[in-house]
Amino acid sequence: MNFFVYHNFNLGLVYLLCHNISNRTINKENQTVTGTYNNIDVTFYFNSFSNIPHEIKKDGYHVICREEAVHESFFLEDMNTYQHKLGYPNCLPHEYKIINSQISSSSYNWVLFWNFGENKFLHLAEFSLDKNKEFSELKKIVDNTIFFSDNFIQDNTPYAKINPNKLLKVLTNDVFMWNYYAQITWANEFKNLFKHLNPPHKLCISFRSPKPYRIEICEKLGKKNLDGVYISYSSSFFEKRKGEKDPNWEGIEYDNTYHILKNIKNLNINKIGEDSETDLENLEASGNRKDSRFEIDFYFRILYQGKMQLLDETHSYLLEEERVPLNLSEKTYILLLANIPFISTHYYPIDLIQKHILDLEHPYYREFKEMSNNTDKLVEFIERLIENFDEMYPKIKEWTTLVHEELQRKLQTENSFLEHMTTKI
Repeated sequence: MNFFVYHNFNLGLVYLLCHNISNRTINKENQTVTGTYNNIDVTFYFNSFSNIPHEIKKDGYHVICREEAVHESFFLEDMNTYQHKLGYPNCLPHEYKIINSQISSSSYNWVLFWNFGENKFLHLAEFSLDKNKEFSELKKIVDNTIFFSDNFIQDNTPYAKINPNKLLKVLTNDVFMWNYYAQITWANEFKNLFKHLNPPHKLCISFRSPKPYRIEICEKLGKKNLDGVYISYSSSFFEKRKGEKDPNWEGIEYDNTYHILKNIKNLNINKIGEDSETDLENLEASGNRKDSRFEIDFYFRILYQGKMQLLDETHSYLLEEERVPLNLSEKTYILLLANIPFISTHYYPIDLIQKHILDLEHPYYREFKEMSNNTDKLVEFIERLIENFDEMYPKIKEWTTLVHEELQRKLQTENSFLEHMTTKI
C-alpha cells in the first residue's frame, strides 16, 4: 500500500502519519518510510514522486495535510496564502475551492488530513447550511476523498448533512498532530514526575486567553477564597496584545481586562514575559524556542500546584442547543497524558473521551451537565468538591487513570489512520 505525501519530509509529519508501524525504516535521504501494519506492507513517499511510474501512483493514496499546505510552499498555488491574507476562518472557502478544483480533475485516490485543532463548523450557522457555499464546498471534499477530521458530528444535527461516516476520526493521529503543533510529549514525560509530587493545593484553576465566563469564574471563586484552591491567569495574551481588542468577544479589551484581573481577590497572575519581577523569571528569555515559555510556565508553574485541575476546553462556553461539531484540544490531551485528575466546566469533552477513548462515564458527569455554562453552579460544585475532597477525589483519580491507561495503550500500539486504511478500504 503506497502513500504519496505532498509535503516536505520532517520527523513531526513522519510520526504523525507513520507511528507504530512494524519493521519501520525511515530513510531521510530518499524521503521515504517503509514498514508493515496489520501484515500489510506500507510505503510513504514524501515531497517528490517524479521518478515513480504513473500506474503505481494511480493505485496509491495521495495525502494532503491542511496545516502543512497552508504553512509551506505547496503544489496547489495560493493554498499557503489565504490564511495569511484573510485569517482563519475566512480563508476556508478559498481553500475548499482550490482542493475541489484539484480533485475534480484528478483520477488519484485522495486522503485529506483536516485535523488541525480548529473548529471547521463553529462559524457556520446551522439554520443557513442549505444555502451556505462554504458548507457545500466542504461537503464535496468529504464526499470525494478519504477525509480525516478531529471534529465530531452528532447524527441528529443539520451538520450531519456532511455524512458523519465519511468524516473519519483518527484518535492516535490527532494526538500526534497535537504533539507536532503543541509539543504535548512534554505531558507524557511529566506524568513520571507528577505521580511523585505532593501538590500544595487540592484544585488548580488556570487560564490563558480571556473569555467573559472565565473572568466570571475567577471573580466568583476569588470572593469565596476557598482553602485549597489555586487560581491563576497567564500574562501571555496581555503582554503580546497591548492596546488591542479581542476580535471574538465584544467588550474584551486586553489592557482593561488585564487591569481587572490584577484586581481580582486571590487571583495569581503568572508573569511569563516582560512583566516579570526579575529578568531571571522572564520566560521569554528561557530558551531559543519561541514557544518554550508556554511549556515552562504550564509544567513548572501550573500543573504542580494542584492534585486536580479544572479543564476548560476551547468551546466550553457553547450552549447545548447549538450542537456544533466539536473537538478535543491539547487542553484535554495534556491532562490525560500526564494522568492528572480533572473536573470539566462542560460535559462535551467527557462525551468525546467516552466515545473515542474509553467507554466509562465520569463519576460526576451528571453534575457537569447541570453546571455547563453556569458559573454559579460550577462554583457550588467546586465548594462541594473541596468540602468532600477525601470522598470525591479518589473517584475522579480512578476514572482519570483508567482513561490515561487506555489512551497510552492506543498510542503505543495503534495507528488509527492505518487501521482504517488496512481494514476499511
